[in-house]
Amino acid sequence: CPRPHRDKCAACSIDTCGINSSTLIYPFFSMKSVWTFDGNGRLAGNDMANERVFLTARDDEIFRALDRCALTVRQLRALSATFPVRFGSDRYLQTRLAQLTRAGLLRRFPYAALHGSGPYYYTLTPESFYVIHGEDTELPGPGAFREIGYARHHHTHSLAEFIVQTIVAAHAAQVTIGDFTRENVLKLTIAGEDLFPDASFTLITP
Repeated sequence: CPRPHRDKCAACSIDTCGINSSTLIYPFFSMKSVWTFDGNGRLAGNDMANERVFLTARDDEIFRALDRCALTVRQLRALSATFPVRFGSDRYLQTRLAQLTRAGLLRRFPYAALHGSGPYYYTLTPESFYVIHGEDTELPGPGAFREIGYARHHHTHSLAEFIVQTIVAAHAAQVTIGDFTRENVLKLTIAGEDLFPDASFTLITP
């Protein structure tokens, strides 16, 4: 079953979309094929991912966080302060991200660095996008899943820092963030020109 939430197939035994309970664990999840974008932006399949994992509510939190923007291990761990159960160490989180990557549910790419190796950032795959949004949801453009160009690394990392710190601060103040749209999704027409902000959201006070 290339998509994990089709009507309870024999391969994945899943009959719902998304993970709603902090204690819910899906029966084992076996990726038989994974959808990727080729160099021309076309959706194509491959058979490289076959890791079996149990999907938990905390995995759902990871997917929804990465649906906002690409994140590093450090950024995801900081953001996990807003999860029902936070990650206690970078190592544990990194191990879980590696499992989800091998299962074809995440992708990992390196940030550029002047000295040594830079940190890795993670993005969703079409499969994990369908897990949280449902199989009938239209996929975003291929840029949501593929490697970020080097020229945009500083911008992307800085934007992720802003988003993480904003969400964590809002959570500590019991302020809800709603209506979030990721970079270049919302179009604003101002004075005859189309503008695409880095992100947009509303703050809902108690």
